[in-house]
Formats: sequence, structure tokens, C-alpha cells
Amino acid sequence: MRNLILLCNLLLISSAAYSEEDAKTNTIEYLPLSPNFVVNLQGGHRSYLRADVQLMIDGSDNVEKIKAHLPVIRHSLILLFSDYAADQLSTSSQREDLRKKALEQTQATLDKYASNSSLEDIFFTEFLVQ
Repeated sequence: MRNLILLCNLLLISSAAYSEEDAKTNTIEYLPLSPNFVVNLQGGHRSYLRADVQLMIDGSDNVEKIKAHLPVIRHSLILLFSDYAADQLSTSSQREDLRKKALEQTQATLDKYASNSSLEDIFFTEFLVQ
């Protein structure tokens, strides 16, 4: 019985040590880049890409830091997307490659303009090539 009481006390102490600061930094937030992206693609066939993009950010405090740099993030992604032709985005592996390049581009942009952005990943929540 004495061991059970000791164990319960240890559990209470360890759960109290989990601070509000830890909870904030372990929170994943998604930041949609609005409005959606519509860019002309390479080639003379009047093709375009329409994509909804969301950023996955570690920590709710970091969302505001990244929001301050949304114009430069959008600019860099527009330039990246417009470097492609429609036939370069026709398969899921090609779209996944673009997603990875978009993540690298966004991280590089944030490294240049923000400190400790905590960008974890980037996702396309809508993707249309026409």
C-alpha cells in the first residue's frame, strides 16, 4: 500500500512538471496560404497551376513569426511553381518532388528573413494543372 501511495505521488509530481511552455512548443499548427496559388506554367499552351498550400508549424507562437513573412514566402513559391511545365506535374511522384522543393524553398526563405521559424512541412490541399 505504501508503494502505491509513493507511485501515485511520483506520477502527480511528474505531470505537474509538464509546463504550459512545453504544451505550446509541442503544438502543431497549420497555416493556409491564402489566397490559393494560380500561376501560369511554362509552355505556350495556356496551362496553369492552381494549388492550395498549407504550412505545418511547430508551436503556436511560431505561427505569428511566419505570418510576418507571408508576402516573401508567396513570392518565392510563385516563382518556383511558374518554372514548371504541365507535363512536369502529371504524376504523383512529380507533384511530390514539387512539394519537397516548395518545402526547401520556403525553409530557405524563412532562414533568410526569420529566425527559428519551426516550419515542419508543407502540404498541397488542392492541386490542379490545366
